[in-house]
Amino acid sequence: MDYNMNSQPNVTETESAHLMLDCNDEEKDQNSSVLVYTGRRQCFPLSRATLAILLTCTSLASILLFGFMLHTLRFRSHQQPSENTLPLPGTEFGSCGDTPSSARQSNCTFDIMSFSWLPSPCADPELTAEFAGVRNWTWWLDTDKATAVSPEEVSRGDHAELFVTREYHMYHCTYMWRKLHKGLLKSLETPEKRGIIDTYIGKYGHTSHCEMMLLGMEEDHGTVQRNVTDTAIVMKFPRCMWT
Repeated sequence: MDYNMNSQPNVTETESAHLMLDCNDEEKDQNSSVLVYTGRRQCFPLSRATLAILLTCTSLASILLFGFMLHTLRFRSHQQPSENTLPLPGTEFGSCGDTPSSARQSNCTFDIMSFSWLPSPCADPELTAEFAGVRNWTWWLDTDKATAVSPEEVSRGDHAELFVTREYHMYHCTYMWRKLHKGLLKSLETPEKRGIIDTYIGKYGHTSHCEMMLLGMEEDHGTVQRNVTDTAIVMKFPRCMWT
């Protein structure tokens, strides 16, 4: 049965675009569930199978679009300038634990000049070797120098505390300052990289300690006895730190 357009009430184009009508039962397909109204008021039945296909395609398109957007965002994040991905100065990383055994398991290095177990990134074997070769350094188990400990034994990093001379203490301080300076300069010389120091020299307290020790020797007007063994050096387990 056809609809007579003249017998219908006036409908604007905007209103007709949103109308949904049912046709007479004679014009409905048995599998039809939704009838779409057009400007000519013709019935176009959409079967359940057709609806399922449309919904499936829409869902797949949405998933693909979301995946593409996510991939694009990740790609752009990897294309940012390297300086945006650099770690913040002062960020700590690496750990040797708190025992020689845990330090060895973490592949840490024992530094005889700082008397510290260090994660590999903040160790400086070349600088350590340079200072270790300045003098024929000796460590002792006590202040009266009754029992000496060889550099080879010290380098194994098993002694929690040893005694050293005042001269060793002086060189220890200058060694730490040079190591600190090298770590700070690394960031200036290579902007796309960060320098690395250890948290032992990264603390201002150590610099202040060395300053007071050296100034105290200066006040003795050069009469300080460098070979006096009155300095205890204690094992430490600092972390690494970006500069």
